[in-house]
Amino acid sequence: MPHVPVLRGAGEEKPVERPVLTVAQVFERAGLVAVRLRASILLAAFASLRWGEVAALWRMDLYLNAGTVSVRQLIWAKRSSGRTGLVQEGESSVFGRNRRRPAAG
Repeated sequence: MPHVPVLRGAGEEKPVERPVLTVAQVFERAGLVAVRLRASILLAAFASLRWGEVAALWRMDLYLNAGTVSVRQLIWAKRSSGRTGLVQEGESSVFGRNRRRPAAG
């Protein structure tokens, strides 16, 4: 019978948790930015949208009666070169992410 080595802790994952803001902290932060940017902060926090998705949104992407946001494109930035770009729907696997917004309340 072959010897199978046992590695202590091999099946355990200990990720460093990212800090998460409370709802009150999100609204506090949103209140500190210019009025035109507040919706972006709230969408990023409560609809779990990424920065590039929020930055590429247009008014026609918001369906207020249905309570959804349609992510059709995203903006990306490469820190090392400072390059930016726009990725359209169908060019990447991140699309098809219609999100329900939180119930008004």
